[in-house]
Amino acid sequence: MAQLVADHYALAPAQATLVRTFVNDVYRIDTEQGPYALKLYGHGRWSADEVRWEQSLAHELDAAGVPVAGDVALCGGDSVGILTAPEGERPFALTTWVPGEKPQPPWSDVLYAAVGAALARFHAAVDAFDCEHPRPPVRKGDEPARVVAVLDQSDPRRDLVQHSADAANSALDQLAARGLRWGVTHGDASLDNLHVDERGVVHFYDLDLAGPGWQMSDLTGAMSTEFAAPFLAAYVAERPLSDVELAALPWLRILGHIDNLAFHLIDKPAAMGSATLAEGWVDRGFAGLADAAGQAGLDVDDLAVGHGPDDEEAQQVGHEETLLPSASVFDYRRASRQRAEGRFGSTAHAGDGEHAARMGDDRAKEFEQRLLALTTDYFSPGAADPCMPTKYGFRWMLTPVDLAPADDPRVQCDDLTE
Repeated sequence: MAQLVADHYALAPAQATLVRTFVNDVYRIDTEQGPYALKLYGHGRWSADEVRWEQSLAHELDAAGVPVAGDVALCGGDSVGILTAPEGERPFALTTWVPGEKPQPPWSDVLYAAVGAALARFHAAVDAFDCEHPRPPVRKGDEPARVVAVLDQSDPRRDLVQHSADAANSALDQLAARGLRWGVTHGDASLDNLHVDERGVVHFYDLDLAGPGWQMSDLTGAMSTEFAAPFLAAYVAERPLSDVELAALPWLRILGHIDNLAFHLIDKPAAMGSATLAEGWVDRGFAGLADAAGQAGLDVDDLAVGHGPDDEEAQQVGHEETLLPSASVFDYRRASRQRAEGRFGSTAHAGDGEHAARMGDDRAKEFEQRLLALTTDYFSPGAADPCMPTKYGFRWMLTPVDLAPADDPRVQCDDLTE
């Protein structure tokens, strides 16, 4: 790769280091002039002209003062070269290596506010972007059908995918008629694709998934985190959003989860092998989709797995309903239905319960430690019996649920405040 750069660019590479390889191969190229990023695109993914669109976008953003990985031209002036590989032609392109480092946890309000403001400036800078080269939308529209096609006919997640996608597309059609903004998107504006320098400036890179689309889709990732409020506040301070655009966010979040499922359930295993299915991304993807559908106001229970015989009893405590995270509801109801159908045999054990009591913080911590010790005895890898056909799941959450009213005569605490 160092020789490839030396042959096609006005640079003298000292070293080429493979940073990552998957759909594309990315190399860090160190030179006397500074570091660069060389991307060698996978055969058959983007055409040379489609990569030229990407490089033109980087040039436009760089010229507008948006901190991005700027494009670097070949010696002949073109922005894209072609490498003839055994599998076929592979486009390649060079950009600057952005300063700073990828953010590391713990995340913060300050970080997400900086990202929100930077993304707003990114969008504003490309409002007038026009390019002679083609670039199709990254979302083709067939993602829901692809996901449904690989699920078993009896899998209740088929309905979750299809119905939530139908609802999202219908809602977006209506919002489009009311002025929902279509434009250039980054396509993957996550913390994985940016650096933050010592001054706190956010630098975007990796425009491989950029393309025409609903710009609000770039916000859905951050809006699914606990830092949504500072992120959105910083974004709208730079680029005000209409009610129509805000209304699109939950529906675009649904389609984003389905896109990720298509990647982790189909595309990634095809490229890297079926072992990737055990990494947990698929399960988290379906859980995230169920949560997004629920937050959009869809009936997640019906979409997910229907109702099992014990559902109402399991969710009731006294006269109040406990709302579990959608992922847990999905799993519990699926297990309940499958248990009723006899999947686990006649001897399988199932139990549930929920309890609340006023106690001191030290006593709550003691309970947690004792519960963790008991869980270790039964659920640690060393305690498992791989010869058993049935896998049991146990989920728990210990959290404060309320404070007593200040005038409650049953509570005799001098430090009780409002």
